[in-house]
Amino acid sequence: MPSQIQTADGELTKEAERYRLMAEGHLISRCMARQGYEYIIRTPPEGALTVHAPALFHTLDPAEARTHGYGNPDDGTDEVQRFVSEDPNAAYAASLDGDRRIGYDKALFGSKEKEIAISLPDNENITTNTDGCTSEMRRALYGTDLAAYLRNDYIADNLGLAVHQRVTADPAYTKALTRWQRCMRDRSHHFDDPGAAVSTAIKTREARTRPTPTEIAIAVADGECRTTSRLSTTLEQLTRTYRERLAKSRARQLDANRRTRADAVQRAGNLLTGT
Repeated sequence: MPSQIQTADGELTKEAERYRLMAEGHLISRCMARQGYEYIIRTPPEGALTVHAPALFHTLDPAEARTHGYGNPDDGTDEVQRFVSEDPNAAYAASLDGDRRIGYDKALFGSKEKEIAISLPDNENITTNTDGCTSEMRRALYGTDLAAYLRNDYIADNLGLAVHQRVTADPAYTKALTRWQRCMRDRSHHFDDPGAAVSTAIKTREARTRPTPTEIAIAVADGECRTTSRLSTTLEQLTRTYRERLAKSRARQLDANRRTRADAVQRAGNLLTGT
């Protein structure tokens, strides 16, 4: 059991979040074993303990860029992507033949015959199966109202994405981005956005540990253009505005999700020890 479950703002501490995710794995593994299948419990990487919003573009100091290029732009998402793509449970499932493979999927995820639809904000909907080991784990940890838990969980985990969608659709952002693109073209660099500039620049490193002249040239131009186009300040202002607005309009779901996750950490101790 973690020594501290929640931070001052009600979010789980990283220790508690790791414990929660590991508890999910243990409960699924037990359920799958009862049905004759393996399920490997995995320790989540550090990056998985923090919900990442889609990366946008902050201030980039041209003076720093002249020496360090983009530095280390990795925010932990690469580690998380490897964790997902190298899942040994997916490899195990792929190794099964015929009915065993079908049975594995049904045991883990449930069946279409017991599917429910869940309504979300922004006219979105998701579906989930109410049987299978994943749903059994969720009910044990998070309560019997599966739809309410998943609705609140989805809203919390996708708050950053919802903010991102509103920011990038705002006319103030598109105008600033157009100014940035024009500024970069004037410096002979043609990119749709700073993300594309970073990706292209980093690829020039290959096995080198220091930035290449190409990376430095792109990074310096990018830093100057983010400032002159006011792209960075526009993004900061819009992100703050939309995050506050969405956090207020979805406060009930966000608060409920914090309570549910904290309760799950407390409940996990008894579930894992069998008491």
